[in-house]
Amino acid sequence: METRPEVVVYAKLLRGFLIPTPVGDYNPDWAIAFTAGSVRHIYFAADSNSRHPRRWQLTRHGDRH
Repeated sequence: METRPEVVVYAKLLRGFLIPTPVGDYNPDWAIAFTAGSVRHIYFAADSNSRHPRRWQLTRHGDRH
C-alpha cells in the first residue's frame, strides 16, 4: 500500500474509535483513505476473524454509515 500513489493514508484505529449503527457500535480495525480523480474515499475495515454473528451485523451496518 505504501507504493500506491492513490493511497493518501492508512491507519490502525484505536479501540475507542466507534461508528454508531442501528444494531450497536461498530469498532473497525483499519481506516484507508485514497483518491480517485478529484474524489477522496474513506473505507473502514474490520479484522478477518469476524465470524461471530454480532460482529458480522456491526460490520455490515458500519459499512452503510
